[in-house]
Amino acid sequence: MLINIKDMLVEFVEFRREVVFRRSNFLLQKAKDRLHILEGLKRAIDIIDEVIAIIRGSQTTDEAKSKLMSTFEFTDVQAQYILDLRLARLVGLEMQKILDEIEEKKAQIEALTEIITNPARRDEVIVEEMEEVKRKHGDDRRTIVIDNEDL
Repeated sequence: MLINIKDMLVEFVEFRREVVFRRSNFLLQKAKDRLHILEGLKRAIDIIDEVIAIIRGSQTTDEAKSKLMSTFEFTDVQAQYILDLRLARLVGLEMQKILDEIEEKKAQIEALTEIITNPARRDEVIVEEMEEVKRKHGDDRRTIVIDNEDL
């Protein structure tokens, strides 16, 4: 099969659009999952005394997890993360890191949603990526291009 350069470039751009779309969807889901955990962690820190009391009063990890879920309406993932949490994460500096990460994830979700829903923004991402490849790997042309008229 033969394909001219224009058709090849059109196919390449369509391929890159699909890649950017799929990657953005994947990263969006990861960011949403992490934000979900962080929001649960923030709520748990706000009521840390009650959370510790439930954990200490439970006989098993499963019991503590179910009590956290029923008492404070944490999801399964959030409750498991709270149970796996090291107490060192509860110091003031770590709390600020959590709040900062929540804001970061919200901004990332907004940016990824824009890429997914706006084809023009998706094309901008493709151009940015291609410019980065050019900057990283491009070099000066080694051959000389001349007009046919000069021959």
